Amino acid sequence: MKTERGEKGFLTAVIGVVLIIVIFPYLSQAAIPQKINYQGYLTSSAGVPVDGTVQMIFSIYDNSSGGSALWTETQNVAVTQGVYNVKLGEVTAIALNFDIPYYLGVRVGADAEMTPRVALTSVGYAFRAKTVENFSSHTHSGEDITMGTVGEARIDALIARDAEVTTAVNAHASRTDNPHSTTAAQVGAVALNQPNSITSGMIGAGQVGATDINTAEVQRRVSGSCGVGSSVRVINADGTVACEADDVGITSETDPQVGSNTLNYIPRWDGSALVGGAIYDNGSIGIGTSSPVSKLDVNGDVNINSSLAYKIGGSAVLSTKGTGNTFVGNNAGLNNTTGNNNTFLGYYAGYANIDGDYNTFLGRGAGRFNTTGNNNSFLGYLAGYTNTTGGFNTFFGYYAGYANTTGNYNTFSGDSAGYANTTGFCNTFSGYQAGYNNTTGNYNTFLGYQAGHSNTNGDQNTFLGFYVGYNNSGGQQNTFLGNFSGYNNTTGYYNTFLGNGAGSLNTDGHDNTFLGYQAGHSNTNGSGNVFIGKGAGYYETGSNKLYIDSDYTTGSYPLIYGDFSANSVWINGTFNVTGTKSFVQPHAKDPTKEIVYIAAEAPEAVVMYRGTAQLKKGVAIIELPEHFSVVSAENGIQVQVTPTEDCNGIFVQRKSRERIEIRELMKGKSRAKFDYLVTAVRAGFEKHEPVVANTNFRPKENETAKRFEARYVEEDMNTKAMRAMLISNGILTQDGELNMEVVKSLGWIVKDAEVAKIQQ
Repeated sequence: MKTERGEKGFLTAVIGVVLIIVIFPYLSQAAIPQKINYQGYLTSSAGVPVDGTVQMIFSIYDNSSGGSALWTETQNVAVTQGVYNVKLGEVTAIALNFDIPYYLGVRVGADAEMTPRVALTSVGYAFRAKTVENFSSHTHSGEDITMGTVGEARIDALIARDAEVTTAVNAHASRTDNPHSTTAAQVGAVALNQPNSITSGMIGAGQVGATDINTAEVQRRVSGSCGVGSSVRVINADGTVACEADDVGITSETDPQVGSNTLNYIPRWDGSALVGGAIYDNGSIGIGTSSPVSKLDVNGDVNINSSLAYKIGGSAVLSTKGTGNTFVGNNAGLNNTTGNNNTFLGYYAGYANIDGDYNTFLGRGAGRFNTTGNNNSFLGYLAGYTNTTGGFNTFFGYYAGYANTTGNYNTFSGDSAGYANTTGFCNTFSGYQAGYNNTTGNYNTFLGYQAGHSNTNGDQNTFLGFYVGYNNSGGQQNTFLGNFSGYNNTTGYYNTFLGNGAGSLNTDGHDNTFLGYQAGHSNTNGSGNVFIGKGAGYYETGSNKLYIDSDYTTGSYPLIYGDFSANSVWINGTFNVTGTKSFVQPHAKDPTKEIVYIAAEAPEAVVMYRGTAQLKKGVAIIELPEHFSVVSAENGIQVQVTPTEDCNGIFVQRKSRERIEIRELMKGKSRAKFDYLVTAVRAGFEKHEPVVANTNFRPKENETAKRFEARYVEEDMNTKAMRAMLISNGILTQDGELNMEVVKSLGWIVKDAEVAKIQQ
């Protein structure tokens, strides 16, 4: 049978049996009922009362266990809050003699029969009275027994011959329900085995009804009576009676049994007499107070045995079972046996805990199925609900860590955070449904609304932000920071996406680094990329690319573009350095050295072309390549020629960016060879000014003198060169300190060191 949230279990029952058989006083005139009333209480395996209609099978055996059923029937039984009533024999008549012990077995649906079987008590054996119906016929005339009348002679005989009637009447006198009537139960039953006389032994319990006794006739034979406030306790053989005061409670404040000022107080027995008690009863019970404001009002501490629980409506709501435990709530910690130092607060919180220690479960169903898990803290509705042996977990929020079973060292904070985690460990999920589907993934940190929502077995991921890494399932060792960053990543690994929307379309790409708003946005499965800046590499779908820019770019047009597979870098802009521009290569002949060449530097943007040519009859016309001509300015062409063979000398007759004309001096006609070098100013950069206003070698805005000076304290070649020039132009003193007189004269503003210290 299913109970709430899919719990499954066989039904168990706590059974209370009431067997009621009514036997009429005239056995020969009334049929014996062939049914037995049966009442029970039915719950699920979790102790929840059953509601609804249940198929039940009832059987009677002559053995407490084993054997074959002597009688059985099946009924569809209506159950309300666990309670049900049936009449056994309703479907199949009970044809048993009840002359030996019988046992009742109960089974629910397809479940096994409940154990132990219930022994039927003596009431059930009233069926034995049915044998009286087969007794030989015997008739008594009205003279013998007339309905409602027993003759005087017979009363005399009964009183004189048998003390049993006297005892029965005495017993009647002690009754408080009706002291002046006698019922069949008080007189006894007659075994009808004598034809014309009735003895006391013939009158047995239940055999003579109240209408069979002539009350007036009996009273005529009793010579005494009792006054108001007392009743007959004993009838003597001579008809006199002994009276006793009715035990009707304390009638006044000065009742001699308990003293004064005891109205509404329940007396107590001190060992020899009734004395005034401390329990007050005026319809509400007060203990320690005479002004109870509810049905039970206690003025003082209440203590219950440590092995018991305080119950409401039959369900435990407060218990301290075990050592150092506090269980508050309906069935909270109900099954705890040896677990210690636990705090469970809420409906069914820690319900199944057996020997788990140092747990704190707060909320309805929190940690309900924990059995031996230790050092857990679950706070929220059904938080850690199915945890069994997992330890050192912290689940905070509605359904947080709901499905965790054996996972350890997890921290889940937020509505449904880590909901499906089962065995994953060392995870930290914070935010609504963060890590919702994680089952076996380990060492993950998901922080933000649905961050890492779909991760199942991915490990060592860090996702921070709204929807970050939402679709990641098995990807590992990724770091995504920023709303929607890595949103579509599924199995990609070793990725670092920082910025809103960074790498949001990546699915299974790996080893990527995207830094900036929507950096690498469109890259789906590329690998080995580095995109830095807003929109850097936004449209790039390939691998092994470098983008550094501050805006959306395509192709090779960002500020810096590179191709790692080709070991190449492009800079789309001016490249300024304070040091040298050089290339480095290994020394071809000395393994302990390397070669460093510095690039040529000039006050202008120079382009050049060089080569070797030969005179023909003293003349050489050299066509310059197109790539040189298109980058060179029209004006400013310079040509250097150097003869490498004997001649009269050579000179430049004409020059342009398209060609140069070389001739031999003195109209020589030789075929001498020569080298040439053509230089030009780069087109578009003709107006470059090598001397500009100082913006880089002066204190920055809000920079302190000490911080500026710290730029130039190193002893490397570049720093020493810069320091020497700053000392030369007066910005620094010979001691390397900022020259405040120059600073003041140039109108520069330097932050005071103490002010800077306070602001930092």
